[in-house]
Amino acid sequence: MQVKPNSRAVLCLLCAAVLVALVLIFSGPSAGNAWYQLITNGFFLLLWLLAATGIGLPILSKLSGSIRGSGTVSRPDAESQPLLFLLTSTALGLGIISLLTLALGLLGILNHPLAILLLAAGSLPATWQIFKSRSNLQIWLAQAPGWSWLWLLTMLPLAASVTGAIFPPGLLWGDEPNGYDVIEYHLQVPREWFESGKITPLTENVFSYFPQGVEMHYLLAMHLRGGPWAGMYLAQLMHVALCALAVAAVGAAAPTTPGVLAAIAVSLTPWMTLLAPMAYVEGGVLLYGTLTIGWALRGLGNKSVYPLLITGAMTGFACGAKLTSVSLLLVALVVAADRAAIHRKLPVFFLAALLTLSPWLIRDFFWTGNPVFPEAMGLLGHAHFSPIQVERWARAYIPTTSATGAINNQILLDWRYGYLLVPLALIAAAKEWRSQRARFLVALLFATALFWVVFTHRQSRFFVLAVPICALLIANANWRWTTVGLIVFLLATGSPPLAERLNKYLLLDRLLIAESPVGLLGRENLAGLRGPTNLPPDTRLDLVGDAGPFLYQVPMTHLRYRTVFDVDSSDPNQSIVDDWLNGPSSPQPNRTIVIDPAELSRLSRTYFGLPKLSDEELKALAARPDVYVTSP
Repeated sequence: MQVKPNSRAVLCLLCAAVLVALVLIFSGPSAGNAWYQLITNGFFLLLWLLAATGIGLPILSKLSGSIRGSGTVSRPDAESQPLLFLLTSTALGLGIISLLTLALGLLGILNHPLAILLLAAGSLPATWQIFKSRSNLQIWLAQAPGWSWLWLLTMLPLAASVTGAIFPPGLLWGDEPNGYDVIEYHLQVPREWFESGKITPLTENVFSYFPQGVEMHYLLAMHLRGGPWAGMYLAQLMHVALCALAVAAVGAAAPTTPGVLAAIAVSLTPWMTLLAPMAYVEGGVLLYGTLTIGWALRGLGNKSVYPLLITGAMTGFACGAKLTSVSLLLVALVVAADRAAIHRKLPVFFLAALLTLSPWLIRDFFWTGNPVFPEAMGLLGHAHFSPIQVERWARAYIPTTSATGAINNQILLDWRYGYLLVPLALIAAAKEWRSQRARFLVALLFATALFWVVFTHRQSRFFVLAVPICALLIANANWRWTTVGLIVFLLATGSPPLAERLNKYLLLDRLLIAESPVGLLGRENLAGLRGPTNLPPDTRLDLVGDAGPFLYQVPMTHLRYRTVFDVDSSDPNQSIVDDWLNGPSSPQPNRTIVIDPAELSRLSRTYFGLPKLSDEELKALAARPDVYVTSP
């Protein structure tokens, strides 16, 4: 194939070269570690994506061929919507890999060879399919990119995301999004299941009862790399990939040129760069959620049940990634669908969603008797939770700000949403109100906003699915130059605060590497980042107030902790330390109690039913040789 300067092949090569160069420049003296992580984890990341595509593609092709619509509107398939079809195949494969990992983990047979076999089984057919389609691929690569040259602008936030993903978990970003959740449960729960060799309920970590659709990939990463801390950077890069696929899904869900520009705008929205490098679950919600919307749009005016079948499957996977998607996607889509006159096919949608979500519901039903535990405890049962824990959970998610204040501060005036994205989307909706697509997207946006206000504690991050919805509204208006202006605005206003945040951690890396051979980037030995050091190897650590156990690289047989929701403080005769330890705090052989007084103070102010640790109690504990008190 003759490569022309103005071709997609050249654009792809330039994007790859710019991305790698920027990551190495950002990494500075830790560039060697960064390069090592890119090479090693990049191989497994590619294998993972190939396997997902190889698993999902034949299933989607079979569905496309067997379900035929009787309407005049053609259904989306590999010929009419190739990018949407490809991305859906990958997403479907990712969802299936997640459920297979769940099944193998529940059976206690997941291990390194089986993890490799699982990816190999999917990547081989995908590689064969690429080989068979090489002539079509060559034609596509030879075509002029047109507006796609603007993808070069996105290499800056993508490089920042990749660089952030090779920082140890738990560091970024200091405020929301805070890495605390990552070391408390997004990586910690898979770590415990990896060490035990089986997926079991963790009574010390209530979040283990959540659907773990994305965390299953993190568990797989640990098995692929041979350990929790060897696999943590692969897990974080997996989340970067999920966010990148979600961006591409925006482009696939809209007409070609407007879709490309809308996708670039999404990639430059600051929330994407902040979320991508952290082992969160929002990447899965964004990918499956955007594909849900894309297929629902294809179902408008189409008598075939095929688009709604795929819509339902993607919705179920989104709910399996984050349970709040039940309200933000499932219910919101039903409301929007009623406005868009596609509600007659909703039974197919519901059945497909239930099929892909049900494994998590069934697991929790057998574990607790409540399929959505710890939600709906008053209605479906509270399992091992005491009344005070039930109340603490319920109060933790009560909004603390007014709806108007939350919308203004957490969305409209929040720099992470890029200021102009939401207002432009509403203007575009008004302009194209006669369009069925616009009415559907507006109904979905407002339903999502309603559930965000009513059923969440109005945190900015929980509304992030609005980003692709808004971008699709703008794309529907076909505002090419307006979208280019939005892209420039997002780049100009989002880059400085993102650069300032990333630079703070890059400076920490440089300060550390000036004093020791290894900095922060790519570091797998986390000693010194948390708690006491140089303890005897048989010492048991009990954490009080500190729910960041992932940073403690000792076997779980020697480490005890619990999250704030798992502390039963029902007994008024016990101190908060005894409650946290679920037993006496008196000295025991080979045990060190690690107390975080600042965190205990914060938690007692924030959560219901947690007594304070008095200064006298803290002083008495700090005097004991078996107690380690963390500094503020």
